[in-house]
Parts: sequence; C-alpha cells; structure tokens
Amino acid sequence: GTVREALRRLAGDGFVIQEPNRGTSIRALSRSDVMHIYTVREAIEGLAARLAAENITIGNNIKRLKSVLHDMRAISNKGEYLKYMEHNESLHQLIIEISANPWLPGIAEQLWLPIFRIQFNRFIQANSMQESLAGHEQIIKAILDGDGPKAEKKMREHIRNSQKVVQLIPEEFFGS
Repeated sequence: GTVREALRRLAGDGFVIQEPNRGTSIRALSRSDVMHIYTVREAIEGLAARLAAENITIGNNIKRLKSVLHDMRAISNKGEYLKYMEHNESLHQLIIEISANPWLPGIAEQLWLPIFRIQFNRFIQANSMQESLAGHEQIIKAILDGDGPKAEKKMREHIRNSQKVVQLIPEEFFGS
C-alpha cells in the first residue's frame, strides 16, 4: 500500500536503505552529504530571506515574524533547548512562506530532514541558543527593514555558522 510506496520513494531519494529479507533502515548521512546539504541550504534560504524582505509589508507578515522572534527570545532566556529548536524550524519555514515562491517550501523541506536532526541534535546543542538567536535577530531586522540583500547575506552567514558546528562532530556519527 501507501507505506510501501513511501518507503520506495525514500529509497529512491537515498534517505533509506532497503535490503531483501532485512527490511528498511534509515541511511546515515556522510559528512560530505551534510556539507553539501548546508551549501544548498545556504543558497535556498538566502534567496528566501531576500524575497521575504521584498514581501514583508504584505498581509500580516510583519506581525507574524515579530511574534516568532518574541517567542524565540523568551524560550532562549528560559534555556529551553528543544522548544527553541522547534521555533528555529518554524522561523525558517515562515521566512520561506513569506518569500511567496511556491517552489521553495518543497525544496527546503527536503533539506530539513528529520533524520538529519535526529543524527546531529545533541551536537548542535553545543552551538548556544544565544548565538543562534543573535543571528536570527540580524536576519529578521534586515527582513523587517525590507533590505533584501542584507537579509540574504545574514541568512547565508547564519547557515554557514551552523555548518561550522557540523564540522566539529566526531566521525562516528556519520555514515560512509
């Protein structure tokens, strides 16, 4: 049925490994895979931030963006790491939504794999919430100011900083 189809598609995309008589298992990403994903994320999310800045005055985009930032500040101040990570993802999704490019959500979703989060979650915690929040504040300020080039630059820097954290992860957490 549909589960088998979904697993076939995930295998086709290289996210799971199907072995006869053994079943399906999640493929561990190699360090190289992860670095390539971050390179693509930098381009895609940089573009999304630039487009979001161009669209910020449409509808209630300003209010929505300010609301997510307010929540992230409160969560960061309380030191609630897992809640912060959820809001981090929501913020990135909101920026892509505000970009109003119908192709970006699908592309970005492929790059935010839950597998990826599970594999590296505890190491990314080493990157302090305060540092992450500071990066988000710079991105959001540029978007709210309608400064597309600056929003893109700040988002690219933010993604590159996350990529640097991945370079510190021990080799045993990667697949081959």
